[in-house]
Amino acid sequence: MNKTPSITVSIKTLNEAQGIEKTIDSVRKQLQPYPHQVIVADSLSTDNTRELAVAKDAMVVCLDNAKDRCCGIGHQLGWLFSEGDYLLLLDGDMELEPGFLDTAIAFLEAHPGIRGRGR
Repeated sequence: MNKTPSITVSIKTLNEAQGIEKTIDSVRKQLQPYPHQVIVADSLSTDNTRELAVAKDAMVVCLDNAKDRCCGIGHQLGWLFSEGDYLLLLDGDMELEPGFLDTAIAFLEAHPGIRGRGR
């Protein structure tokens, strides 16, 4: 029997207080059957994005310096802390369509030569 793959979801944020809870909730609903971690990679938000993410049991990691902000840095930061067999990258205002994760994992498991990232 194959082991259930583990999944890391990295959510990049910068002042996403209005949407981060919905994003995390949409992810958590689909992660239940999998070993997982949810990382919020924050670019030094000035609102309460980080506090809201912590309240949703996400691991929050932050840039050290606002001068380092750029489009891809949040996902790079999340990747540094990821431990899953698979890594899903999201922005802080996104929500997953129902069934997305199961469909994606089934496809990737059936086609081991196709990977965005694997360990």
